[in-house]
Amino acid sequence: MKKSIGQLIDDLSIANIKIWHLQDIVSAETDDKKVAKAAKQIIVENTYRCKLVRTVDQVLGQAPSYSEVKLFHDLQ
Repeated sequence: MKKSIGQLIDDLSIANIKIWHLQDIVSAETDDKKVAKAAKQIIVENTYRCKLVRTVDQVLGQAPSYSEVKLFHDLQ
């Protein structure tokens, strides 16, 4: 089922909050394993966030304002 623009914006807000939380862990945590895990999860969440932004752009009929997209594989 296709998501509405409101649902996409909700998902984008949640992704942003998750990234901010993970960045707090990276900056405050002293356990290297926890830092590495949070840093990997930031990459995963940011990739999802970028997909959401592209979808919102498409729904709104806007062309993307970027020329390169980074792809990360097998980070989960």
